[in-house]
Amino acid sequence: MDEVTQVLCAGLCGKLWPRRKLTCSLPGVEGRVCQTCRIHWRIENEPGFREKRQEQQREGYQRRFKENPEHFRVNQNQRYHRDPDTYTRRAKAWRLKHPLRQMLKAARARALQKGLAFSLQELDLILPETCPVLGIKLVLGNPVQGPDSPSLDRIDNSKGYVPGNVRVISWRANNLKGDATLQELELVVQDLRLHGTR
Repeated sequence: MDEVTQVLCAGLCGKLWPRRKLTCSLPGVEGRVCQTCRIHWRIENEPGFREKRQEQQREGYQRRFKENPEHFRVNQNQRYHRDPDTYTRRAKAWRLKHPLRQMLKAARARALQKGLAFSLQELDLILPETCPVLGIKLVLGNPVQGPDSPSLDRIDNSKGYVPGNVRVISWRANNLKGDATLQELELVVQDLRLHGTR
C-alpha cells in the first residue's frame, strides 16, 4: 500500500495524517494508531481497502489457475463427486448472487472458442430489471435458459466482447436478433405484414 497516502483519523481528533505516521499499537494486528488521540485505526476501514484486497485475491487466483489449470479442475471434480447435491445447490446460489459474473464467465469461454476479443469487466455492464428491447421483466435463477433470462448481446457482431459493444437483454430478444442484419429483419417484418402476423 502507498505509504504517502493520507488517511483520516478514526478517533476523536479527526486529523488527516500520512499513513506512514500512523503506527500499529496492537501486536499481530494490521492497523494504525493516531499520534494525537492514540485511537486504534484498522486498515480494513480505509476507503477502497476491501476492493483492493478482493482485486488482489482475484488476480492471484487467476495467476495460479494459468500456472496449473489441471489442479483446479481436479479439485472441482472432487468437490462435485464428494457431494453432488451440495455442490449443485451452492453453484446455483452463486449464480443467483452474481448473475453478471456468470454471464461474463460464459462469454469469455465463447470468445475464446470463436477467437473474439474479450476485455469486459463486471463494471462495464448494467443489469436492467426489464429487457430494453421487448420490455419484459428479466428473471434471474431460471434452472434452464428461458425467454425472460438475461443474456449478453453484442451490438456489433463484427466486434468482440469489448466495453461499449455489449449490453444485457432478454434471451428471447437476443435469439430473435441472432446474426441477422437490419435489412434482413426489415424483410421478415414486411413478409409478416403481407402474409399475416403470428
